[in-house]
Amino acid sequence: MKLEAPDRVKPTGEQTVAQSLSRIDENRARLRDLIPRFESSDGEAKFPHPYFGDMTAVEWLILIGGHERRHTEQIRRLLAKH
Repeated sequence: MKLEAPDRVKPTGEQTVAQSLSRIDENRARLRDLIPRFESSDGEAKFPHPYFGDMTAVEWLILIGGHERRHTEQIRRLLAKH
């Protein structure tokens, strides 16, 4: 499903590729740091998503993985054209 990203997360072209990749690495590290909290959670806590409504932490992790995969495929397609 393709959704329109809110303005606050749309690329502005103000960051370099290296800066963007660095931010991805930082976000992954933060997610890894949260693993112990997910493991000790009862899994019932929900957090709001602007399009999908309330989601559990596990649902968020699945969504993040799919989101990253989508962008990786976009990058591969762009690189294949050049």
